[in-house]
Amino acid sequence: MLEEPENHLHRSMQIALSHTLFLDDKYQYLFLTTHSPYVLAEMDRVNLVRIYNADKIVSSSVLYNVPTEFKTQRKMLNHGLVEAIFADTVLLVEGPSENVLFGKILSEINPFYEADGIYILPVNGFGFRPYFEILEALEINTIIKTDNDLRKINGKERYSVLGFSRLNNYTGKKLLPADPIGENGVEAKRKLYDSNKEMLDRIREDYSLYLSRCSLEEDLDEAIHAKMVKYLPQAGGDVIGYLQDAKNNHMVELVEKLTPEDCKCIFEHYNFACLKEVIQ
Repeated sequence: MLEEPENHLHRSMQIALSHTLFLDDKYQYLFLTTHSPYVLAEMDRVNLVRIYNADKIVSSSVLYNVPTEFKTQRKMLNHGLVEAIFADTVLLVEGPSENVLFGKILSEINPFYEADGIYILPVNGFGFRPYFEILEALEINTIIKTDNDLRKINGKERYSVLGFSRLNNYTGKKLLPADPIGENGVEAKRKLYDSNKEMLDRIREDYSLYLSRCSLEEDLDEAIHAKMVKYLPQAGGDVIGYLQDAKNNHMVELVEKLTPEDCKCIFEHYNFACLKEVIQ
């Protein structure tokens, strides 16, 4: 039985301890309490029990096994998860660009948002499912912001509506049409979104699932196009293409120039309503 073994240990030693605890098979039974995500860095085949503050009577728990397909990437998968399980509200986003932008906006709206229990978790190549299931089981308020993806079907001039299918999967209901469509591109995505906007708004309200009208860059352009052109002169007017090229670096370049007024404008825009729910 170990109670907060991270005390007085440097970060690197906490990670080394995590390896010993979870990978060396030294212990048949182990009971561990911790406030440190680093101690959980190597966790696998564990029963996570989240103990709430005194005003919540019942704790929650879930058995966590690293999915087989991610065993060799355990550290990367766990990296975000071990931070998120200590939060009260988690915003799941596609990747680092969203993380950089949304972190900037939230810090302007509420400089202490992280202290208030809010965490932004980019899922990168792992997808939303491994994180969503664990956070939901631990009764952590989870909000998803995902792209309105289309994908060409091999050998056909038809496109799968991946964004709609993703939302159907997380609601557990076929609320959105999932049949392939015959067009692709930004305007096709906007048309698809607008023709189903009423249901998408209901899904926002009932399930905390937010679908982009297109993708992060196009949605951002709708909110602050003139400012993006001003702040990114190297883009030659094609600010969307510029942001989509060398994504993370160019998003950092833009974010560094955003003013508090710009952040408030984005925060209030329909395309980024997920941020309002996060901050509530």
